[in-house]
Amino acid sequence: MRLLAFDCAGRALSAAVGDDGQVRAARYEELARGHGERLFALIGAVLEESGLDYAALDAIAVTRGPGGFTGVRIGLAAARGLGLAAGLPVLGVTTFALAGAGLAAAAPAAALAGRTPVAVIDSKRAELFVQVLKPEAAPFAALPEALAAHLPPGPLALCGDGAPAAATALQATGRDALLPPAAARLDARHLLGLVGAEVPEATPPPEPLYLRPPDVTLPAAASARR
Repeated sequence: MRLLAFDCAGRALSAAVGDDGQVRAARYEELARGHGERLFALIGAVLEESGLDYAALDAIAVTRGPGGFTGVRIGLAAARGLGLAAGLPVLGVTTFALAGAGLAAAAPAAALAGRTPVAVIDSKRAELFVQVLKPEAAPFAALPEALAAHLPPGPLALCGDGAPAAATALQATGRDALLPPAAARLDARHLLGLVGAEVPEATPPPEPLYLRPPDVTLPAAASARR
């Protein structure tokens, strides 16, 4: 399967083109804001480097959250627009799954042995978005100082762009929480291996995964009407 994949849900922006899970081209940029302005330039760069155009692709993969509210919306809107224009199905993957794939690809198996993998995504607000990956549990949002109470006992292996904040909070409570290697970052190249070899016949557009409502201030007139 020839796949265009991109992620702009977190604190970075990345895009990749792959062929049967093998990376043909990939770009990664640390970016606190401005994902919408840079996304299409990054997509164009990886397509050019890969030697493929949209007509040669089989599908588009994109992260559907959780993460920064604006970034999630930008990524999904871009994927749906490109998929519609090119006649390509769009496949959604959670940032938790992307974080776990990055950890599995970058960390030695021996370092992870006996540890529960936990994906932690930066919400760009006070809370962290969290999911225990094995055994897979329901995701949740929690303040860093409350995180320890929500996680299973024993050593942990953290991953995701919220891992440093989580590690600091967990280690303050005496928990054994392993930080991921730098190569385990949220990167679209890891999306390529998360999509199967075939696209399902019926592929509905991916829906965003939000674990908290957006911060929206209603105009005074709108508030008065509620």
